[in-house]
Amino acid sequence: MTPLGDRVLVRRDRGEAVLPWGFVLPGGEDRALAHEGTVIAVGEGRRKGRRTIPVDAVVGTRVLYSSRIDAREVDGEQFDVVAEGSLIGVRDGDCP
Repeated sequence: MTPLGDRVLVRRDRGEAVLPWGFVLPGGEDRALAHEGTVIAVGEGRRKGRRTIPVDAVVGTRVLYSSRIDAREVDGEQFDVVAEGSLIGVRDGDCP
C-alpha cells in the first residue's frame, strides 16, 4: 500500500503510549495524545500549484505522531495512515 499526497503509513508500536511531554501511559494507546511507530511507506507529497513538496518523513525512521489518525488493516496487519501535519517528531538517532 502506498499512501497518497502528504500521508505516511506507520506501523504503530504496541504497548506503552508516549505523551508529547515525555510521560508514558502503559497500555493506554487509545487514550494517548501521541503514538510512536516506524514509517513503512510515504506518499509523494502535497501539491502547491505545479510543484510537489515532498514529505519530510523517510521510510524506516521512528516517529512520534498525534492521535489524529486513520487506522487500517493491510494483509492482516494494523497500520496507521497519518497526515504529515500530524507528525510530531523523529526519534533521536533516526534522523536522515
